[in-house]
Amino acid sequence: MGGGIHVRLTDIVSFRKDLLFNGAVQVGWCETDPPRAQKAAKYYVFHGPEYHGVAQDDFEVGSHKLIDTANFTLDILKRITGEIADEPFALAIAGYGTGKSHLGVTLSFLLGAPDSKIAGQILSNVTMADSSIGHQMQNILTGLNQPFLVVTVNGMQDFDLGGEIIRQILLALNQRGLDTGVLEDLRPRFKTAINFTESFFAPLENDFIKHFGQVSSVKDIVEMLQTQDEVAFSKVSTIYEEKMGSPIYAMGKESLHDFIRLTKETYCGTGKPFASIVILFDEFGRYMEFAVQKPHVAGSGALQQLFECVQAYGDGVFFLGFVQYELKAYISRVAPELREDLNRYVTRYETVRKVRLSTNLETLMSNLLEKKNQAEILRRLKGAKESPDSIQASM
Repeated sequence: MGGGIHVRLTDIVSFRKDLLFNGAVQVGWCETDPPRAQKAAKYYVFHGPEYHGVAQDDFEVGSHKLIDTANFTLDILKRITGEIADEPFALAIAGYGTGKSHLGVTLSFLLGAPDSKIAGQILSNVTMADSSIGHQMQNILTGLNQPFLVVTVNGMQDFDLGGEIIRQILLALNQRGLDTGVLEDLRPRFKTAINFTESFFAPLENDFIKHFGQVSSVKDIVEMLQTQDEVAFSKVSTIYEEKMGSPIYAMGKESLHDFIRLTKETYCGTGKPFASIVILFDEFGRYMEFAVQKPHVAGSGALQQLFECVQAYGDGVFFLGFVQYELKAYISRVAPELREDLNRYVTRYETVRKVRLSTNLETLMSNLLEKKNQAEILRRLKGAKESPDSIQASM
C-alpha cells in the first residue's frame, strides 16, 4: 500500500458473526428474548431509493409496487397515523431469507416504543439510507407522542389465532400497569379459573402438578390465566370438572371482534395510552395453510374474524402481513381437499393492498460488516480514485 505501509483488512473492517443470529431472526424474540430482539432491531440496515436501492424496472412484478425498505416503513407509518387515508391492510411480499422477520422485529420496536433509545437508533439507520425519509419519520413520531399497541404474530407457530392476539394485548396492557378489568369482563370464565386456582391450588397441588408439571406455581398459572392463555384455561377447567362435576363454561362475549372493539375504544386514541393497534403478522401465508389443516387448533373462521375486525375498526386497527409468495400460490401447497377452504381466506385477503419489498445482497452484507477504522477506509477510497493501481491489500 502507498508508502510501503501495509494494513491488514481485518484492521479496517470486521465481520460481525454475532449479527448472523444463527441464520434467521424470529419475531417471537420480541416476547421470548427481548435483548436479542433489541439487538436485531438496532442493527437492521435499511435501504432507500438511492442507497442500496432497486429500481422498479429491475423486476417484473405485475401490478404490485416495488418498494425499498425505508420508503416502505415511512408509508406504513403514514397509514397507521392517518396521514394516508386508505384501507387498514397491507401485505408485503419478499422471498425466503430476505429479512422479512428482521424488518418485523424492527417495526415492532419502532412503533411499540417510538421514544426509546432503540427507536432512535432505528431512525438513525433509516436516515443513513435516506435523510429525507428519516426526517419525515422523526417528525411524524415526534408529533404523535404516543406508542402503538403492537401485536407481533409469528405465523410459523401453531396456536389459536384469536387467543394469541388477545393474550398479547393483555400482556402489553399488564406490562404498562393498565387496568384490564373491562376486557376481563368479556370472558368471565378466566376469572372463575383464577379464583379456583388461587383457592384450591394447595389442597389440589397433585392435580395441578399432573397437568402443569412440577415447575408451575400458583403464581405462574394465575399469570397465564390473566393473559387469557387458552391452554392453561383448558387444564384448569379439566381439574375443575374432575372435582366439581362440570367444566367452566364460556359466558359473555367471547369473540375477537368484541375484544378488539373494546380494546380500541378503551385504550387507543387521543389522550389514551396508545395511538392505535398494529398487528404485524409474520409468515402469514404459512399460517393460512395451518388454519385450514388444523382448524380445531387455529380456531374455526379465525382468519375471517381477524379480517372483519380490522375492516370494521380500521380507524384504530392496522394489519400488516408478510408473505413469501402471492397468496394464490399457497393454495397449491395444501392437499386438494383443503384448497376450497383456503381459497375462501385467500379471496378475502387477496383484495388488500400489496407491495413487493426490494432487497439485494449488498444491503444484507452491509449489516454484517463493521467499520473499525473509518479514517483508513476513507483514505483508501480517496487513493483508489486517484490511483486504482495503488490499492494492495494484504490479508
